[in-house]
Amino acid sequence: MDDDVKQLLKQIAEQTKRQNELLENIADDVRFFREERERAIAAMTRPPQFGMLTRG
Repeated sequence: MDDDVKQLLKQIAEQTKRQNELLENIADDVRFFREERERAIAAMTRPPQFGMLTRG
């Protein structure tokens, strides 16, 4: 029985490690997309540059 408990604890530790790695990856993705959204909003609210003006 003691070996069974050790094996279960080892499996739980491995699963927890994998889950933590996945959560870290998700957090990285969230940070990346948040930064991209902020860049896009900044680009939309920025006044036009001279090269972007229409010819007239």
